[in-house]
Amino acid sequence: ILTGFILLNLLIRWISIWGPPLDDDEGIYLLMGRFILEGHLPYVHYWDHQPPLIYYLSAFAQLFSQENALAGVRIIAAVFTGTTAWILFCLYRILFHSFFYGILCGVVYSLWIYSPGLGGWAYNNEILFNVFTSGSLLILFQSIQNRFLGQKTVFIAGLCMGMGFLTKQNVIFDCLPF
Repeated sequence: ILTGFILLNLLIRWISIWGPPLDDDEGIYLLMGRFILEGHLPYVHYWDHQPPLIYYLSAFAQLFSQENALAGVRIIAAVFTGTTAWILFCLYRILFHSFFYGILCGVVYSLWIYSPGLGGWAYNNEILFNVFTSGSLLILFQSIQNRFLGQKTVFIAGLCMGMGFLTKQNVIFDCLPF
């Protein structure tokens, strides 16, 4: 099912993968990734106000798609979005015990996330941090369902939230309900 959601998101995103940059942030993330590959350190040799994970993901994408770095980061975005859709499917199954509506939830998310008001087709932080925040929630709900919410589980869920925070500072507001 995870593979299906990732393929769905690659298919939805396909027309934008090879296109031009869609907003300024995409260009900044690619440039910062290029600087990392050249051996420069974030916040020492160059500056932007975002946390570092998006730059390192951009650098990682450029390792595999040097001829078209933009396609590489957009493929990463599709993988992250597909993974988030799968996590939402799993959460829906835990909470409502419905396979069909779990699939529907993942598909709706996959379509909704590409709306222009949410950044649309661009590679951005919001697409990336959703996987960490929803993943943290899934870990906690699975533990509660299995009647085991130990320190290790809370630590791993917190680690996921921390990865989200390394992607975008706004994740702190997702942590508040916990």
